[in-house]
Amino acid sequence: MYDTKMKAVKKSKGKVKKILIGAIAAYAALMAIIFIMIGVENGRESKLDKQLNATVAEIQIDISNGDYDAALIKANTLHFDSSISKSKAEDWDEQREALIKLIEEKKEEGK
Repeated sequence: MYDTKMKAVKKSKGKVKKILIGAIAAYAALMAIIFIMIGVENGRESKLDKQLNATVAEIQIDISNGDYDAALIKANTLHFDSSISKSKAEDWDEQREALIKLIEEKKEEGK
């Protein structure tokens, strides 16, 4: 009877170890997935930021060359995806509005 009970205890301890190891592995996998998703989002944000900054550089060149219509068209395309970052989207909205105002002022001065 003692041997039977000891075997049952050992068997139940083995199940607990397997469950614990499985839970730890699942937690590690979940954390890895979360970090990967964060990295992908940061990559998208960085890529979009670079594209918009490149457009701003083109707008500044157009303004300095007196090509206000092209600058205005490009300025109207400065939109950041708010699903990625609402605060960055708001910042880019403000920057877009400021550039449009500047372009319109320069255009009026040039007339």
